[in-house]
Amino acid sequence: MASITIHWTFKNFLNVLIGVCVVVLACIPLFVPAEHLAWLRWQIVTAIAAFLALVTLIIQAAIQSREDNQRERRDTERDKQLTRLQETLEKILPRPPVSANDVSSDAPPKMDGTQEELTAARDFDAELQRIFIYPRIGVPYQLFKEIWRTSHPENPKVDCDIIAAFYIVNRSSATQYVREIAASVEVDGKRVEMERQTDFRLNMDGIDVEYGLELNGDEDPATLPLLLPHVPYELPPLKPLDGWIRFIVKAIDPEKVDSNTWRFAIVDSLGHEHPVTKTSPKPKIGEIGLRKYRG
Repeated sequence: MASITIHWTFKNFLNVLIGVCVVVLACIPLFVPAEHLAWLRWQIVTAIAAFLALVTLIIQAAIQSREDNQRERRDTERDKQLTRLQETLEKILPRPPVSANDVSSDAPPKMDGTQEELTAARDFDAELQRIFIYPRIGVPYQLFKEIWRTSHPENPKVDCDIIAAFYIVNRSSATQYVREIAASVEVDGKRVEMERQTDFRLNMDGIDVEYGLELNGDEDPATLPLLLPHVPYELPPLKPLDGWIRFIVKAIDPEKVDSNTWRFAIVDSLGHEHPVTKTSPKPKIGEIGLRKYRG
C-alpha cells in the first residue's frame, strides 16, 4: 500500500492552528447550552482560543512580511545583475562594428589574394551587410564566463555561430555558379576557418529553435532568407543574390575575435575565389534573435 508523506512548514502549521481556533470558537455556541456559556470554564476556553488565534495571526503576518522583503531584495538585486549583464553583453556581443558583430561600412575586411583571384573577382559584385556572433551555450556568454572563471584562470572557449548577410550580383555576361562561401577570421592572433551551415536551426535544451531577425520587440523574429538554398547555385548575368548565411567556428573565445580581420570569398565552380571587399552602406535595421523552429 502506497504511503503518503506530508511535508510541514512552520507557516503552514500556523495556518492549521488558526483554523483549529476558528473551529473551536464556532463550535462552542453550537454544542454548549446557552445557559452554560457564562460558566468560567467555557469563558476560559473561548478566551484561550481567541488569544491563540490572534497571536498566531500576528506571527504569520510577521513571517510573511519578512519573506516579502527578502523576495523584493532578491528581485531588486537580480534586476541590477541583469542590467549590468545586458550592458556588458551590448559591449561584447551582437552590436554594430568593430566589436565583432555588425560590420562598419568604413572598415572593409582585410583581403589577401593573388592577382588572378583579384581579377576574377570582377565577375561578382558583392557586399557584406551584417555580421553577428552568438556563442552556442544557451546562456549569455558573459554570465557563463563569470561562472567559469571562478575555477579557471582563462576565459572559456565555446562553439560560436557567425551569422552574416550578403548581397551578390553576377556582373559578367555569362552564367556563374556559386559553389561555396569561404570565410575566416583572426582569433587571438590566429586565423581560424569557419564552416558554412545549411540552415539557421539549432537545439537549445532539447527545444528546436532557429535564428531570425528581430524587427519589432513585440513580434516573433522574422525568417532569415538563406543566401544559398543549395550548391552549386546558378547565378545568371546581372541577377542578384541576397540573403543570410550561417557559419560555425569551434572552440574559441568570442572576446578574442579581431573584428577587423573578417575574410569572405565567393568560390565558383572552378574553385576560383572572389574576395568580398565591400561593406554595405545601408542602415543596419533589426537584431538577430531566436524563434521556435517551424520546419
